[in-house]
Amino acid sequence: MKQFLRKFVLSTFGKSVLLLPHSLTNQSQPTAAKSVHGFWYVGNVFNTSSIAYGVAKNGEVEKEEVAVAISVLKQLPPNFSFVDIGAHTGYYSILASTLFPQSKITAIEPGKEFIEEFKMSVDLNKITNISILEVAAGKESGAGTLHMQGSGSSLSPWFKSETSTEARTVQIKTLDELFHSKQPVDFIKIDAEGFEYEILQGAKSLLSSEKPLLYVEVGGDLSVLDRKSTNPHFSQTFEYMKSLGYTAYEFESGKGQKVNPTNPWSGIRMCLFTHNEKHRDVARNIS
Repeated sequence: MKQFLRKFVLSTFGKSVLLLPHSLTNQSQPTAAKSVHGFWYVGNVFNTSSIAYGVAKNGEVEKEEVAVAISVLKQLPPNFSFVDIGAHTGYYSILASTLFPQSKITAIEPGKEFIEEFKMSVDLNKITNISILEVAAGKESGAGTLHMQGSGSSLSPWFKSETSTEARTVQIKTLDELFHSKQPVDFIKIDAEGFEYEILQGAKSLLSSEKPLLYVEVGGDLSVLDRKSTNPHFSQTFEYMKSLGYTAYEFESGKGQKVNPTNPWSGIRMCLFTHNEKHRDVARNIS
């Protein structure tokens, strides 16, 4: 079977799009758009909530956040180990695989429908250095309730949207169980829709021994996103990482500045955590 049925130009954006011969679990017809970074990304280019739509329209998504990640990864050895937590449909994993082909990537995602599209992108781009684990990360290993909401999902009660459409039980494993004393880890990205603090708590041994760089989404006051919630672990997240020897940076126009974690900020931001002993050069280069 051919990798795609046909290629056509999406008139709205003037970009080439692939129509794939598969059918997804939700019965929609998968498509793929070409990223400015050189890879094809599978999703629904006609759905504004799909990452593939953003790729089709702009060639990329989360431009500033991704630029920070790329600049940091360039400072690591070419065969670095990257753990992508809350990988969703795999944008950061596929980006890293494309730009850093010698890297080793482990993607963690509990949403089976997201993994379905993720695997299509892996196959379409002939990627061989990504392993995908259909599991969630958390503070303790066991079972948890994953709330599906729009184009995402969350294990966090405080982050859960009032429009959640489904709740399902998923397997949870700690990062210590998955990686501590088993493989080196150089870089961890966490985007878990409000569950980041719990994930970090389940990685204490790993963070203490490997001292990886971490790029973590941290939510604050979500009223700006039409939510009625504020992160109850905002200050605790930074205090916990400080206790493990880390300094947190937020970014504006590509420049990092140390986070003042006194009060929750408005909305959501990506923060880079550098270890005070291991990452002095990285901290110097981003400031």
